Amino acid sequence: LSRSASSDSREFKVCENCRNPIPSESFDLHSLSCFRLNFFCQLCCAAFQKRFEKEHAEEVHGEVVCPCGESMERRFLRLHKNTTCLRRTVQCEFCELSVRASELGEHRRTTGCDTRTYECSNCSRRIMFRDRDLHDNTLCAEPVEGVPRGEEDLQAALVASLMA
Repeated sequence: LSRSASSDSREFKVCENCRNPIPSESFDLHSLSCFRLNFFCQLCCAAFQKRFEKEHAEEVHGEVVCPCGESMERRFLRLHKNTTCLRRTVQCEFCELSVRASELGEHRRTTGCDTRTYECSNCSRRIMFRDRDLHDNTLCAEPVEGVPRGEEDLQAALVASLMA
């Protein structure tokens, strides 16, 4: 492959090993030394010095086991611990208590925090925290004279919306 550089008129070729653009006049010399001194990691899509190949394989691609029991490449461990690990700490969306992700369902069942209610500032109805998004997006309306407020009214509206 060859292409012209925008800043000058030199031609470049892409090295098959390191995948970098190399000036055509030094390409042959570069290729000889590049293949001898460097390797291209298919998993990282990057070139590294051959003398670090073993360390790279162990430190970046070596298999590790998270304390939760899941196995993965070392390079994914931090992301796993922050996003999908069952031992990570998460905040309950209903009561804001910090619990382990694996214990969140049990926390909600035993504390009932998702069934606690609050008064909607728009319609004055009492809404369960777990129904907050549904209420705000589909069921909430301006206050209406003579319409009873409360959980029964929300449940009736929910049933009516599901049957429609």
